[in-house]
Amino acid sequence: MIGAIKYNFRHLADFSGRQARQPFWFWVLFLVILQFVVGLLSAIPMYIALFQQGFDTARNAGSEDAVRETMAAGMGEAMSANLGTQVWIGAILALVTAALFLAAFVRRLHDGGFSGLIAAIPLATQIFAAFYAVATMDAMLEATIASLEPGQAANAYALQQEAAPYGWVAYIGYLVVIVFGVWPTKRGANCYGEEPHRD
Repeated sequence: MIGAIKYNFRHLADFSGRQARQPFWFWVLFLVILQFVVGLLSAIPMYIALFQQGFDTARNAGSEDAVRETMAAGMGEAMSANLGTQVWIGAILALVTAALFLAAFVRRLHDGGFSGLIAAIPLATQIFAAFYAVATMDAMLEATIASLEPGQAANAYALQQEAAPYGWVAYIGYLVVIVFGVWPTKRGANCYGEEPHRD
């Protein structure tokens, strides 16, 4: 696994040649873990601020109903301050991961005898998903904050349901990666080079 990661780091901008399945999938696994860890670490300050604001607000309230209302308001305030940053971090992280992934996927396509242009599909879906997340950030933030208020969960859910089909666009790219990523090596040399040593 370490060898596959080192190989792909050395060939980040190398769109020529071929790459076998095993080093390709080790690289994908590494990128997924990296994206998860960076996303988790970037979210920790937001969750700390969110709960701290909610508890501070609730501490100053009187009755149980007032605690519920002020806690929702405090958490909404903390969310509005931090969620936008999280959306931007997520979008940038998705684009960086796609850029790190692109050359390896092109080489993997070449190994199956396919054109590297197929890699434009997952790249385009990731770009669309990142831009869509940023473009709808304010509406989603309002829906999330509204869902904290009593009786508003249905309205927030309706807004999220309306946006859901656009979120699925990224999964088209994932499907393309899975299909062509598991495609067997085309035995022998092809127009992209010699057969990789390991599959």
